[in-house]
Amino acid sequence: MQAWRRFSKLPPVAFVVYVGKSYMQHENPRSAFYLAFTSLFAVVPMMTVVFSILALIPELKGMEMKMQNFMFEHFVPATGSQLQEHLHGFARQAANLTSIGVVMLFVTSVLMLRKIENSFNTIWHVTEIRKGVNGFLLYWALLSLGPVMMGGAFAISSYLASLKMVYDMVPLAGTQQFVLALLPILMSGLAFSLAYIAIPNTKVPIRHGLLGGLLAAVMFDLARRGMTLFVSMFPTYQLVYGAFAAVPIFLIWVLVSWNIMLLGAEFVQAMTNFKVNKQKSTSSMGNLLAILETLYRLQGRGELMDEVILLQKMPWISSREWEFYTDTLISIPLIHRNGEGEISLTRDLHKYTLAQLFRDCFGETVKLDLQSKEGWQGRVSELYQSTFDKCLEEWDIPLSELFDSDTKAR
Repeated sequence: MQAWRRFSKLPPVAFVVYVGKSYMQHENPRSAFYLAFTSLFAVVPMMTVVFSILALIPELKGMEMKMQNFMFEHFVPATGSQLQEHLHGFARQAANLTSIGVVMLFVTSVLMLRKIENSFNTIWHVTEIRKGVNGFLLYWALLSLGPVMMGGAFAISSYLASLKMVYDMVPLAGTQQFVLALLPILMSGLAFSLAYIAIPNTKVPIRHGLLGGLLAAVMFDLARRGMTLFVSMFPTYQLVYGAFAAVPIFLIWVLVSWNIMLLGAEFVQAMTNFKVNKQKSTSSMGNLLAILETLYRLQGRGELMDEVILLQKMPWISSREWEFYTDTLISIPLIHRNGEGEISLTRDLHKYTLAQLFRDCFGETVKLDLQSKEGWQGRVSELYQSTFDKCLEEWDIPLSELFDSDTKAR
């Protein structure tokens, strides 16, 4: 047991443990089930919207089927190709719908994106989703620019593939072969990164989003290869379901894909929170109080301030530390971040004490890491606990009283 504790405290292992705990605490497996279920209703509308947008671009017109073949070949296990013809037929029929039907398809696609945003906001501890024009513009951008980016990436892949045909007698250069082999991973990595950066209703560092997208893309490719290998080695589903074997396998693949996407999101948020959490303990108290005091003054004047401007007023706090502090205060919850990036208090500081803040933020991290409760270690634990309790009794002062006393002293 002690060996495991020492092993789990190693930085790489501790990071993986942190991501795993966060993944379960945020109930991501349940969210993945819900998203997989929703995907069954949204996949055809999404395909219809994508193909309709591609048809509006002259340079990409006629590439829908080629793009679909490419995606099913590289992003879906081998059995998924059996569903490709049916899905394409459904999308073709949906394209003949009336204007009301088209609107309903668009609404279905937007609801799908809204659920993804809700799941991401839970991971990033954001309590409010985008509303009104901001939300509509984001979803419209994802539905319109996404297909264009896919078409551009597919055009590049087609060009690279044509090199092999043109120079069939001449071996391709090592760089060209390398890029051609990695292109599916790069395309999925770009899609994951765009989702991690754009969808959460908070500011995500671009570098973190790109790294998380690349990791998710690698896991996605390994999972696809693993699913294909499993189906080929254990053809149980094909023996039981016959011609319908592709359906349960495809459903499992959709569920695995959503779990990978949510796990990548946990990795992205952990790159900010975990590092700061390991570097900061009770020394963070001063910065947390400074943030609360600034928000308390703004509340007294009936003002709201953008998060970026607030951070600029505290130049000693790095952006990484700021994310950790705000996430901590949101999770209590003491503050709230709205869709416009403005932060405000959610509790009355006349009824919230310094002792409560200390318990909520550091109550567990300041406990002594003693291996036993006997002998001298037990005595030290008793002395520490009694001193800690007395300290909290002295700190049973409302935060508003502390902040107002500073004003009176001036």
